[in-house]
This record gives sequence, structure tokens and C-alpha cells, in this order.
Amino acid sequence: MIIEEDVWIGKQCFLHSAGGIHIEANAGIGPGVKILTSAHTYSDPKKPIMQQSLEMKRVLIGEGPDIGVGAVILPGVILEKV
Repeated sequence: MIIEEDVWIGKQCFLHSAGGIHIEANAGIGPGVKILTSAHTYSDPKKPIMQQSLEMKRVLIGEGPDIGVGAVILPGVILEKV
């Protein structure tokens, strides 16, 4: 996980960084935001979802955004510089 300078992260956020998270400078992450970097695949409909493999994807939060309260950022999302 890389968090650059002047980043504000609110209370009760959840950052799952197994797939990698990069938050560039001057970003605001509101309270309760969830950033996820993995999700179960659904390649075999005969298996329960929790027995399926995990797919990891990096998340990039570019410079300067203000991510609102309770937002969910899914694996692989790239938010460009504001």
C-alpha cells in the first residue's frame, strides 16, 4: 500500500490492500469508505462462492479526489487525477 503526502482518511474506513492500493497526494477518503482489491471469481457454478478462487486487482486513487462518505471502490478501479 502506498499513501502519498497530504492524504486524509476518515474514520471507519476499510482498506483491503492484498492486490495493492496506491493513493496519490491530496486525496480525501471520507468516513466509512471501503476500498477492495480482491473478489471471488465465479468460474464454476457448481461450487459455493466461498470455494472459488480470489482475483486480485490493484486500485489507484489519483491526485486530488474527494471520495464521499460510505463509497465502495471495487477491485481494479482507477480514479484519474482531478
